[in-house]
This record gives sequence, C-alpha cells and structure tokens, in this order.
Amino acid sequence: IRPIFKYGVTFCSMLLIGSYFYSVQHSMSWTYFGYVLGSLLGYWLSEFLINKSLHVFKKKTTRGYLVFALVMIVLMGGLDYDFTGYEKKLPDLAQVESVFWNNSHFDLPGGERIQAAYADESQSERYMRKVSMEYSNPQNIAHIYKLHQAIIANREHEKAAAFVNNEYNSRQNLFFVYKLKNGSMIYRQYNVNVNQYAPQLKPVYESLERKQMVNDILHIWPSNVDVVNIYANDINKQVKITNPALIQQAIAALQKDVKSQTYEELTANKPAWAHINVLLSNKQRIDMDWQKSYVNFGNWLQEAGEYNNARIIPAEDIQYAIVEKRTPDAKDYRDKYETKDINDYLANINKKGDYVKITDPQQIETCLNKYIDKYDQPYRVLFMLNNGNSVRGGFSEKNTPDLVKEKFALK
Repeated sequence: IRPIFKYGVTFCSMLLIGSYFYSVQHSMSWTYFGYVLGSLLGYWLSEFLINKSLHVFKKKTTRGYLVFALVMIVLMGGLDYDFTGYEKKLPDLAQVESVFWNNSHFDLPGGERIQAAYADESQSERYMRKVSMEYSNPQNIAHIYKLHQAIIANREHEKAAAFVNNEYNSRQNLFFVYKLKNGSMIYRQYNVNVNQYAPQLKPVYESLERKQMVNDILHIWPSNVDVVNIYANDINKQVKITNPALIQQAIAALQKDVKSQTYEELTANKPAWAHINVLLSNKQRIDMDWQKSYVNFGNWLQEAGEYNNARIIPAEDIQYAIVEKRTPDAKDYRDKYETKDINDYLANINKKGDYVKITDPQQIETCLNKYIDKYDQPYRVLFMLNNGNSVRGGFSEKNTPDLVKEKFALK
C-alpha cells in the first residue's frame, strides 16, 4: 500500500494547498502555484515517512514525482476541454417545462426549503413560507435559456477571466436545472462574471415571478400586520407605526416599490436608508430594507410627517463629507481605510491634500444618494456625523456626482 499512501498524500496535499491559495488570493494563477507547492510537499513528506530517512532525493523518487505531475497536467487539461460536448449541451427549449435557476443548488426542484425554518429559537419568529427558485413562466424560461446560451458562447473568455484577481467580486455561481416534459432533468453550473450578462439578467430580475420568489412583503395582507418599525441606518432614529390605516398605506407603498424596482436598482450596491421590521398578527416578522429606490415609500413617509425621523438627514445629522481621490497604487477595500481611527485618517488626508470637503446639505444629500457600499473605487467618501461616528463608502466612475468631479477639477 506504499504507492497508494504516497500518491494519496500527494494528491490530497495538492488540493488542500491549492484550495487555500484560491480562498486567499481568488486567482487561478495562485491556485496552480498552490497545486505545485502542495504536491511537492505531500510527495516528499510521504517519502520521508515511508523511508524513515531524509536521504530520499534520488533519480528514482524524482521520476515518480514527475510522472505524478504529468498525469495531473493531462487530467487538468482534459477537464478544461469539453471533448464530449457536455458543457455546451442545451435541451430543446420547446421541451422545457420549467427551469430552476439560482446561485446555489440548495433549493432544487422538489426540495423547496421553508424560509427561516432554523433550529435555533432566535430565528423562530421570522416569517416562514416555501421558497422555490423554479421558473415556469414561458418568458422567463426563454430569458434564462438565452442567458445559458450566452454563457456557453462566452466560455473561453470566462475561463481566461478566472485568472484575473480583480474580477473576483463580480463573479458568481449560476446553477441551472431544466425539467423537461418527459420528466428528465438536465443540471449545469457555471462560475461567471455576472456584469457581462446584464442584458440577459435584466428581464428576469424585473419579472413579477422572480420578485414574488424573493420578497416576503409581496405575500402578506396589510390587515395581518400589527406593527411596522423603521430603524434608520447609521443614526439613532426610529419610527413605529401601529395605526391600521397608516400600516395599510405603508405596506401598499412598499409592495409597489418592490414590484417596480429595475435591474439597475437591484444591483446598485447602494446602502439602504433604514431597516424595516414588519410584525404580523401571528407574532412572525418580516425584515427588509428601505432601499433608496423606494420612491413611493419615501413619499408616504413625507406625507405622514415621519420622513426625517426614519433616515439620516444631512442638515440634522451630518457635519460634512470628505471625498478622497484613490491613487492607482492604493490597496483594496480591506486596507487601513476601513479600520483606522477616524482622527488618524483625517490627519493623513490633510497631509496629502488630495481631497475635497463638502458642507452644503444639498450636496451631501446628492452624495448620500450616489455612494455605494464599496471602498475599492476611484473616489472614497466619508460622512462625518454629528454624534462623532462616520459612514464610509465609494463612488465608481459611473456614479460619481458631477459636483465632486467639478470640485476636483478646480483643485
């Protein structure tokens, strides 16, 4: 059993170290480096154990490793090329009865989970319903089919892009399960840069069928709601609604906003204004966010006189905003910007001088509406609150307010 032990340890060590490098670096180049390093460590360590000696660096043992490496290269190369056409196979669209499509395989057809059905008591009060990501609407099936076709047509680019570290945050797993009219199933999974498939994703994300799948608020009646609590993000503000008439208006506004959200709004990565807690008559609750795209809910809050109590307000809660231009050699969002003391940060940017300070409430409001919850952007923004805390984020080139660009142009 010595060869089994030796090559078993080598193979497992190769996978372990390779997986570690992928989890840390998110790069296939580093992953392959990990494979080489892991296989070398595993092979020679197993030789040390088997021979109970460090004197194992001989031609025969070296040839054994080279044979293993050659076999792995052939196997990995074979996996990378679709000789059988399995990867490109698609069912006949006319024969598709439904299609399951999601980022994971946990909710496969016929095995729907019950949302929030957790074992621990802290989650037992959450709203519970059956959730299935299985699409039966013919239009959505056709759109998902087109998405699958686009992924297949773009496979060579996707495989090459997997080596690029800066694409990691945009990559997702997409899982497809086609249920055919003859009862058979076809399963496929891909890891892709979803930003490349916006035209195919947009109609599905904006469909009522999908929105009913992922939004609990669309499955309740206002008459079954006892309380609506709104907790402002980043500031100590709260609104509690118990009046049945106001509850009905609030739920109606939220449902209208959820149904009208566009793909661009759903994928904007903008921090929400507030967290909403909907307490039902059966003591269960629904948790959701007041997204910045929820215009109807915002208008309703203004009519109810609670708008300023439900979200952060520049004139009341913010001293100023600082926008810093990110240098090309800056580290990613996990650098000191995220964790350093606010006073150190302010002293540092004062020393560099490459920033603009915004004090006008209307301009701060524009920045609040535009910034996203990512730091690794061309511009970084910090909102200094009156309570001494701060809120941080970034502007991409696309969503940077004109006033910010103008201020930097004048520097």
